[in-house]
Amino acid sequence: MCFQILGFDILIDSKYKPYLLEVNASPSFGTDSSLDYKIKKNVIGDAFRMLNFNYAKRQQVIKERTEQIKSRILTGKNVKMTPEEREIKRQSLLQKRFKFESTRMRGYELIYPSSDKQRNQKYEQQI
Repeated sequence: MCFQILGFDILIDSKYKPYLLEVNASPSFGTDSSLDYKIKKNVIGDAFRMLNFNYAKRQQVIKERTEQIKSRILTGKNVKMTPEEREIKRQSLLQKRFKFESTRMRGYELIYPSSDKQRNQKYEQQI
């Protein structure tokens, strides 16, 4: 259970077109003003809320993984999924993740992926 907060320096022109200037792997959390403090405090707080850090949940995950390993050892079977089953499971997990994250967004707005197909195509063309 680990995570990293990245710092993105983005310039937005008068037509609201964003330009990525740089990505900082170790952004500074020092503050020079009350606004800077508020923004950085919320970023850190939101990261912890989004990750849903919780000791009881961690213990539950460890227990479930241990049981899965024991089951594989005892049965001698490693259950394999078809590519279609894997994709269905992936989509299901993505939907759960988006639902979970949407309840913890506070003042943020999800811009990608979105329900607006034109917006998605715009961002996908630039990748």
